[in-house]
Amino acid sequence: MRFCLLKEMRVRIMAKVSVIVPVYNVQDYVEECIKSILNQTLADFEVICIDDGSKDNSGKILDRLAQMDRRIRVIHKENTGYGNTVNVGLRQAKGEYIAIIESDDFIENNMLMELSAIADEYELDYVKSNHWAYSGKGRELIDTGGIREYNRVILRYESMNKILSCKSIWAGLYRKKFLEDNQIYFLETPGASYQDISFWFKVCIMAQRGYFTRKAYVNYRVDNSNSSVKSREKVFCVCDEMEECERYLLGTDLDIEYIYPYFVISKSNAFTWNIRRILPEHRQKFAEKASEDLRADICGPYMKKMGASEWKMTGISEWDINEMNLLMNFPESYLKYEGNEFVTITMENRETVLAAIMNEKEIYIYGAGKNGQRLSKYISNSENDCCIKYVVTALKGGEADINSKVLEIKNEKLNIEKKIIVTVANNCIRKEMVIRAMNRGFKSIFLLDNEIIQFLRRYEDECNI
Repeated sequence: MRFCLLKEMRVRIMAKVSVIVPVYNVQDYVEECIKSILNQTLADFEVICIDDGSKDNSGKILDRLAQMDRRIRVIHKENTGYGNTVNVGLRQAKGEYIAIIESDDFIENNMLMELSAIADEYELDYVKSNHWAYSGKGRELIDTGGIREYNRVILRYESMNKILSCKSIWAGLYRKKFLEDNQIYFLETPGASYQDISFWFKVCIMAQRGYFTRKAYVNYRVDNSNSSVKSREKVFCVCDEMEECERYLLGTDLDIEYIYPYFVISKSNAFTWNIRRILPEHRQKFAEKASEDLRADICGPYMKKMGASEWKMTGISEWDINEMNLLMNFPESYLKYEGNEFVTITMENRETVLAAIMNEKEIYIYGAGKNGQRLSKYISNSENDCCIKYVVTALKGGEADINSKVLEIKNEKLNIEKKIIVTVANNCIRKEMVIRAMNRGFKSIFLLDNEIIQFLRRYEDECNI
């Protein structure tokens, strides 16, 4: 009996890791989650389960498990939302490190041991890992997005693209003193979602020493129909999170001018991600607000002097910068693109689609480079008498050599009732061209996929033999 009491006291006072598990209506999964934590190879940890007013049997399951293992603490409270629930756990935690595990997921039994060993060895503020996307059909390894610098210490202001990475706050450990010293908590917006966004942003900008390991430890469940990520009615919750990120950033003594571009891109990525998740009827209103917010940031005191050359120096990808500009400048057309309001010409449908296009008396080819000219040659060699005109985003000197008139996409002489075919191979540029064509008013927009572009190249080579 005395040994059990000493063991309990050791867990309560000297735990290496405090595992926080926010729980709400997950009776089908929570026992598997808790047992995966109890089976850790690390002996020195505590499990803090916060029942956020569950209406099913989740609370009873937690109480039963707590009676069987003294390392578990259960806190029952009224429903106040995810942010407040995790914050309750953070304030109760006794461990040197914090882990936050979703109650419908489960973890590998070496997670706490291996991640805490890495954190100790390199004196880290946080250590993050990859994870598995898990369903009843199996699991798939998910690589941490933009992070390419594994297995080394990342210092503050270094590799700031980590802010843009997959948030996945549950796939890692955080030093408790670091969180406390920097007042890093979750935004407590009742009923809100996506509250990991501002938490991870705060961790990223404040951490002196971070680390990413390629190994995966968390089995992230993607087949729970009741998961919060399936709830799409909370249209503007992500905006609250980004406002919290900015509020926190502006309250620090960090180099704000250096960090702010990464914040803006992080906001843009969160907005475009949100657009794909919310119900279609809410997308236009959200896209308009997203465009307004991004425009205010770009014209604000920290960004208005920033030009193209400065953007290149950030190391942020061309794709991310382009996405931001497209959403900011063409919000309605951006939505049409995301809604696939255009036709992609593939090898499977090329004969049918191109035959219909070639029956037109006049078409536009958007792209006067090699791919555009190859398509023009392919159409011209058919029996159809189709007049081809070229369209470009901006006129360049070399395009004057083409024997057809070249018009800019913004030219008023363009007949937007005609069909227009985008022929550029670069994924980033082709998306921009489709959106510009949509914004110009074209309704019949076609896009060559990469297989068709390769087909046209082979066709040209055969014609030249």
